Amino acid sequence: MKKILIIEDDNAIAEIEKDYLTLSGLDATIITDGEKGLEEAQSCPYDLILLDLMLPDLSGEEVCIQIRKESRVPVSMLTAKTMKTDMLNGLDIGADDYITKPFSLKNLYARMQAVWRRTLEPPVPVSSRVSWNHGDLVIDQDRKEVCKQEKPIAV
Repeated sequence: MKKILIIEDDNAIAEIEKDYLTLSGLDATIITDGEKGLEEAQSCPYDLILLDLMLPDLSGEEVCIQIRKESRVPVSMLTAKTMKTDMLNGLDIGADDYITKPFSLKNLYARMQAVWRRTLEPPVPVSSRVSWNHGDLVIDQDRKEVCKQEKPIAV
């Protein structure tokens, strides 16, 4: 079961996130301030961190910077900061995703899945390329190439 750390100072939002993620088969933990959230992130392995930016004690930006010094755990910022400069800064300091409030729980879950596909799943090996062989004719769809007797055919 994947473990999610929710660092969010708004208890109502954090509980809604936790309930939805739990119903989706994930194990979610809530921490309500930046300093304790950073301590938790450093002391226990998580599969993803949902990080609010406007936190008491230590900002979400600083939490992300500190996490990135030690870990490659996926971090999705979930925040009311909607300015493009905030989003660019969040991604620049190490977030894997930036989601603005209000948000859809289904969208949040789908984006978490997308982050995991990019960060946790191994890349598709080159040997799995789509190609068709018919005698001495080979069509390689990934390379967009047709070869006859191992020589490319100009199209």
